[in-house]
Formats: sequence, C-alpha cells, structure tokens
Amino acid sequence: MSKITESELDTLFAELSKLQPEMKSIQEEVIAVVRHDLLKKTLVAWIKLIGVCFGVPLAVMLYGFVLYQVMDVLSFPKTLKVVCMVVPMLITLLAGARRVYTYQI
Repeated sequence: MSKITESELDTLFAELSKLQPEMKSIQEEVIAVVRHDLLKKTLVAWIKLIGVCFGVPLAVMLYGFVLYQVMDVLSFPKTLKVVCMVVPMLITLLAGARRVYTYQI
C-alpha cells in the first residue's frame, strides 16, 4: 500500500467536506423512515391488542347467545340442552383465554 501525500490528503478532506451535507441529509431521511416504521409497528400492535381484548369477549358472548337461541328452538331434554351449551362455551372460553395468554406485542 502506498503512502498518501499531503496534497492527496487535502484533496480527500475537501471532497469529504463537500459530501458532508449530503451525508447528513441521507442520515436524517434514514432516521425519519426508521422512526415512521417503528411508530407504524407500535400502532399496529396496539390495535391488534385492543382487537383481541374486545374481540374475544364479544365472540364468546355472541356464541353463547346463538347457542341459547338454537337450544331454545330444539326440543331436547333440559339436561341435554345445558350440556350442549356448557361444553362449547367452555371450549370457546378456553380458546379465547389461550389467545389472550399467548398474545405478543
């Protein structure tokens, strides 16, 4: 590797000083894009969390209401109606609890 003379070094410093504003603007653009992406990911994660927190109980209540309406129409004995309502509701509650428990932001 050859040594750099002082004049070449001065030339390199002059070129570097010319490129400095461009490098700074590029750096600012990159930082803005990274911040925007981070904000977007954070907002999406919070929207998903709110969706899970309100969606799971709403789904369980809607499922229970539909089961109640269907069991009311069928002419099963009362104990069979209760079993046919309780078992699916427990499974739905457990699935919802699992979804909430394993949720990650």
